[in-house]
Parts: sequence; structure tokens; C-alpha cells
Amino acid sequence: MAPPSKDNVSNEQIKEIVLGILKHEEAEMDWWLEYLKVNTGLVNLTDYILYPNLVGLDMQATLEQIADKIIADRT
Repeated sequence: MAPPSKDNVSNEQIKEIVLGILKHEEAEMDWWLEYLKVNTGLVNLTDYILYPNLVGLDMQATLEQIADKIIADRT
């Protein structure tokens, strides 16, 4: 796959990507994580998905809560 590019991603698109990210195979999931990093400016984006407690969420946070946090914290 080509490296992810910077797009004008809407909050709704971010939410859709986060809600579906765990359904992908590992290589695709890595690409989408990198895509979100590029498009949100969050260098620690993986923490949001895998270790939500490191970004101020409960470890049992839902993907919806994680998506909302990513949207709130994006630069």
C-alpha cells in the first residue's frame, strides 16, 4: 500500500475509521493507524486505540469514546 497522505478528514470520517479499525488485518490496521496519525497530528495515536488509559480514558473505553477523544485532541 502507498503511504497515507494528508487529507481534509472530517470528524465523522475519523469516527468511522476508529470504529472499524479493529476489523482489519494487521497490515491494514497499521496503515489506518498511520493514516490517522498523519491526519490528526497525534503522534501517539496508537495509545488511543491500544492503551486508552495513557491518554486519559478508562482502559475499557469503547471505540466510540476513543474516537471522540481523538477528535477532541486532534491538532
